[in-house]
Amino acid sequence: MIRKRCGEASLTDKHTQTVFRPGRKVTAECLFAHGLSAQQLTLNLDSMATPLKYVRFSQIHFTFILLSLIIRSKLSSQDHLCPQQCQCLHSEDPLGISLICNSPPTTPFPLNTVMLSMENSNTSRLPNNWLHGLRNLTELHLSANYLYLLSANMLDTNTPLRVLDLSSNLLSSLPPKLFSLTPELKHLVLRSNLFDSLPSTVLSFLTHLEWIDLTDNQLQEVPQLSLDTLDSLLWLDLSSNIINNVHSLAFRNLKNLERLHLDKNKLHSLPSSLFSGTAALQYLYLSHNHLVTLPPQLLAPLHKLQMLDISHNKFAFLSSQFLHKIPTSLGSEWGQGLSLKGNPWQCGKCTEIAPLLAWLNLHSDKVFSLNDVRCGGTLGGDALVNFKDCDRDK
Repeated sequence: MIRKRCGEASLTDKHTQTVFRPGRKVTAECLFAHGLSAQQLTLNLDSMATPLKYVRFSQIHFTFILLSLIIRSKLSSQDHLCPQQCQCLHSEDPLGISLICNSPPTTPFPLNTVMLSMENSNTSRLPNNWLHGLRNLTELHLSANYLYLLSANMLDTNTPLRVLDLSSNLLSSLPPKLFSLTPELKHLVLRSNLFDSLPSTVLSFLTHLEWIDLTDNQLQEVPQLSLDTLDSLLWLDLSSNIINNVHSLAFRNLKNLERLHLDKNKLHSLPSSLFSGTAALQYLYLSHNHLVTLPPQLLAPLHKLQMLDISHNKFAFLSSQFLHKIPTSLGSEWGQGLSLKGNPWQCGKCTEIAPLLAWLNLHSDKVFSLNDVRCGGTLGGDALVNFKDCDRDK
């Protein structure tokens, strides 16, 4: 019999003639020294001459050995060497790694890369097919660079990509079929770029998208068909653009949308049926626009609405028809759910302001910063909450 010692550990295998002396731990290092793979170890343990009940070989140690073998065998391949321009870190996936790079690598990425970050690297162009073979990549972060053009085949491999961050670059458009092979993408960040229109064609492939951030671009409108395919969308942020028009059917298919940001734009009005297809909407932000009035039926479909922010607009009053359609769900989660401050409320015109004063008298607990909701007309900035009597025009 040929004997090979594994430290002080062990047990006899009639097929390999490898002896591991019973009663102690078998280490991964020892197994590697004898060239045993994870598959061989499994087969050998199944064919032991000595019944396993006589071997004190715990399941915990066995699991550790298998994992160690698999990880080492994967990381030992030259295909998995860390590029010089990157730092390779452990990821939540025990078989994957995360890369943080300061520039595009000159050597291939490890094939078991699950997260790749190349941010603040002053990169303006990416090499063609630079992600080739990364079939485990789930997150790609490329923010704060000088990217102005992306290759049509940048994502040409079928990857399980879930998160893509392209924020703070110089992008004004995207290749039409950029996402044709990454339909599972869930989070897309395009904020702080130069888009002047919604990339509707490229978005049409993202049927599982849940979150998109287009904040701080140069968008001017939200057309009818631009978001039609995004029926899984939960969060849409279009704030800090120059949007002055939203088509009445722009959100018609966003049946799962929970949060919508249209704040900090150039809106003067909204279509009455704008939210007819967004019954799941809970948070609506319309602050810092130029809105003067809101259609009475605007909020009628929103039975789950928790938060409505119409602060810092041009409202002088709100109609009784609109106020009666404010959902009773408003503020049910946190108590407060309506922001009205920063508007030039015309308290001097009692007939017009009376409906709002009456509503505040019944629902003052639902309003954020009530004392900051002030008259902007002839009464010189007094808080609306102080107006208890408004039986006649002033």
